[in-house]
Amino acid sequence: MFLLIVYFVAAVVCIVLAIKTDYKKTFGIIAGILCVALVCNFAIKACTTGKRRYTISTAEEFLNVDVSNLMEQTGEVDLTADIDFAGIEYKTVDLSGGNGVVLDGNGHTVKNITLTVYEENKEFGIGLLQGWNVTVKNITFENVTINYQGQASAVGGVMGKIKRDTQFENVKISGKINAPNSENVGSFVGNSVNVYSSYDTKTYILTVKNCESLMEINGKENVGGIIGNGALSAQSSKNTGAVNGKDNVGGIVGKASGNVSGVENYGKVESAGIAGGIVGYAEKSALISKSKNGAEIVGAAKTGGIVGVLGENASIDGCVNLPEGKITASSKDSDGFAKVGGIVGTTEKGSNVFSCTNQGEVVATYSKVGGVVGYSLGGVTNCKHEGKVTGADDVGGIIGHMKNNSTVSSCIVTGTVTGGARVGGIMGRFGSDDFSTNLKSALGLNDITIMNCSVSGEITANSYGGGLIGLIVNDTVDGEYLETNTFDGKLTVGGAVSTNLWVVELKD
Repeated sequence: MFLLIVYFVAAVVCIVLAIKTDYKKTFGIIAGILCVALVCNFAIKACTTGKRRYTISTAEEFLNVDVSNLMEQTGEVDLTADIDFAGIEYKTVDLSGGNGVVLDGNGHTVKNITLTVYEENKEFGIGLLQGWNVTVKNITFENVTINYQGQASAVGGVMGKIKRDTQFENVKISGKINAPNSENVGSFVGNSVNVYSSYDTKTYILTVKNCESLMEINGKENVGGIIGNGALSAQSSKNTGAVNGKDNVGGIVGKASGNVSGVENYGKVESAGIAGGIVGYAEKSALISKSKNGAEIVGAAKTGGIVGVLGENASIDGCVNLPEGKITASSKDSDGFAKVGGIVGTTEKGSNVFSCTNQGEVVATYSKVGGVVGYSLGGVTNCKHEGKVTGADDVGGIIGHMKNNSTVSSCIVTGTVTGGARVGGIMGRFGSDDFSTNLKSALGLNDITIMNCSVSGEITANSYGGGLIGLIVNDTVDGEYLETNTFDGKLTVGGAVSTNLWVVELKD
């Protein structure tokens, strides 16, 4: 803008001179003015671009760092000492300025922070830091306490909301967040989903590398060990703190609005609703990949070792629920079922689960329980159940109940499967009692393909038990591929050993 003003003034001056003086003198004046304008422009650029460094060594300096005058520069806030906030009132530090700010702890620790919040900042939410474009690295936040009893839209241990793609590297945080009435709660970031209008929503990506959360987190909805709601890309990062909420609760992400990869959870997850070891609820087209859960997951229903609910056209790929990942659900959803699985509780239409392994124990009081998927409307490929699964009815080594036409292929069951009625090594039940599903079956539009699967575990049922499938409603399995599956485990039905591979029941 400065350069445009200078050129405009120069142009006016040149025109006047051209009228009142000879052209040679005018040309010299023009050249001089342009040179002065160019020099001024370079001077301004030199002062307003590049990087400006701020050195911080005390609590006072940390709280009062001012980056508002960065203009087009990038700011770097460098810690040169550990900082102890014991006995000092902490206020959110604003790092909004210029082309972004990098907070580099240089290996130092900031500790004993108590953030007292009287009212949420609607733009940035609640957190230790706020800003449009912030990078945080090489720092430990130790013994952080955030207690907010109001109804906030985002609460994060480090940042409430992020406004652009944000990076955390070599960051560790411990302490406690207690926000029982707030949505979008996480140890690093509360929310990365920005709703600008009814037709303009942008999800920014939080990237974490070599990061760890040890925070104990309590929120209402969309509660995660690292981020409450949003998308996450990670490398060598994990959560070891307990995570608690009422719905959409995950060891890493409460509600995933994008992809989540490369994370591990070792913190207990508890939810009065949907719960997952990595993600509580994965929205449409999300991808959850290359992640592990090694902690107990306790949910009401729709609970899984990796994901609670996998949305339409979403996928899980290359994830493992470790032996320590016990999955427990003692309640039921509005349909009256548990829908609990070692990898995912329930999958929606078009979703897929690839190359996942459950090594943990799955226990549910109600029905539709699986070693991999509890209730499935999608496909499952190259998955393994090596643990123990127990439920009421519709219990399977891979899937508890599959309703829609889909494919289950190249799956292996070596663990145990125990239930009441409709219990199978691969699947407890396929098909439905409702009219629309049965009409599709009669027309050949609802067939399932099960191929190249093997079962060597122990299967126990009170009734309707099968080495491969407990119950097939209306013969809706494509028989052409059934011969490609094998069963060499032990099947007990009603107390007696059985050789049934499946049971077919015809319904009107």
